[in-house]
Amino acid sequence: MEHRTEKSPVLPWITVLVISLGLLTACGGVNATPLPVYWNAPAFTLTDQDGQRVSTSDFAGRVWLVNFIYTACPDECPLELMPKMRKVQELVKADARLAGKVQLVSISVDPDTDTPSVLKAYGKAFDADPTLWRFLVGTEQETADLLENGFKVGLTQGHSDEASSEEHSEINHPLRFVLVDAAGRIRGIPPSSDMTAEQFVEDMRRLVGEEN
Repeated sequence: MEHRTEKSPVLPWITVLVISLGLLTACGGVNATPLPVYWNAPAFTLTDQDGQRVSTSDFAGRVWLVNFIYTACPDECPLELMPKMRKVQELVKADARLAGKVQLVSISVDPDTDTPSVLKAYGKAFDADPTLWRFLVGTEQETADLLENGFKVGLTQGHSDEASSEEHSEINHPLRFVLVDAAGRIRGIPPSSDMTAEQFVEDMRRLVGEEN
């Protein structure tokens, strides 16, 4: 006698559901935790590397990544912050989904030294694309207010004497990046050492995806 095994009609649907959930997870779907919302990014108007005035409103509708640098920095800026932002720029330019939706911003914490022309030369040394990566500078008071009360990352300045007896100015600037969404809300303030360029870009994709 021939025995037939009946196929349950439920099994194909379970298979489809498992595959669908897997695809959603891979695309940042049901299991993706949204990035936290901290506070609104501060409003500002600063000067860029081309001498143009730039306001927060110029970044409206775009996700932006900010770091804080100064061109005379002997260590963290040229060794950590600038190379990481350059890598972010490279990854952003390679992703068509981010075209026109992302802005990179480096804000100088040394306005006495970092004139627009100095910032422009510094950016060129790190292959900065001026259409994507802006370097901004304001007055000393604007900078202090922006970092301490706006982005809330802090800023301290100190002076020390080198062996040559010439006074050396040392700026202990924040080694954090700030991630801002297209609605102008701060969504991340991690120390640079906690994030790779790839991780920053992945978070930027998530925020761009929120707008879509």
